[in-house]
Amino acid sequence: PAGCEIAHLVTTRATVPWLGNQLDLTQQRVLAAGHQEAVTLTVAFVVATQNGRQVEAEAVHVVRAGPQDDGVHHQPVHHRVLGRGVGAAGRVLDVAVEQSLASAKLGFNPWFTEHHFRGPWHSNPIQFASYIAPQIPPELYLGFGVLSTPYYNPVRLVESMNLLDQLMRGRTLFGIGSGWQGTEAEGLGVDRDYHASGKAAEDTLDVAMKLWRFKDGDAPFDFAVGNHSGHIKRRVMPSPYTTPRLRKT
Repeated sequence: PAGCEIAHLVTTRATVPWLGNQLDLTQQRVLAAGHQEAVTLTVAFVVATQNGRQVEAEAVHVVRAGPQDDGVHHQPVHHRVLGRGVGAAGRVLDVAVEQSLASAKLGFNPWFTEHHFRGPWHSNPIQFASYIAPQIPPELYLGFGVLSTPYYNPVRLVESMNLLDQLMRGRTLFGIGSGWQGTEAEGLGVDRDYHASGKAAEDTLDVAMKLWRFKDGDAPFDFAVGNHSGHIKRRVMPSPYTTPRLRKT
């Protein structure tokens, strides 16, 4: 989890029966910040040949330390061998899902970021969070740090945020900002200088706030932000579960 420090690092070996060969397992024993419990995370990656075919697998094993009378008792929290031969993107997505669910099982609120042209799940974090949402305990939150607002049509951004907020019954925290200033802005058609100044994010947020306040029967309004424009005469659906409150940092 974020904020943890690696207290112990060892390499061990184990056998996966269906492969019939040895895997190198890297064990990281970390101490969760603000908690008195030690957490062990084991992630294994293997490429092997089975019946003349190259196969791939990953195993994620997270355990919470149990009684420490001899230092070897552990309570398994999550253990699963993931998909075989699913490709690089599929492997990373599988691990990202496993990490999110394992963190939630340990009481951490899953938190996502946004990037484009790198990282299979970063390109659409709201959609990824919607997949995670029904699989975590109902008291936990989902959060974002941050959604890159200049890359969205303001209407689509508000619709997506509202829908996830409804699905989570208000247990969402949306960090919003400009996003990375590298290749993303050019690739997504946002003027580089407009993006780098922060004005693209501010303008998108201004329109989003108008959309959240707009009610049927209000006077229509037009907006134009970068490459996105629209004429608003009806309120966005669905409405948010909670009234949006903006806190600038």
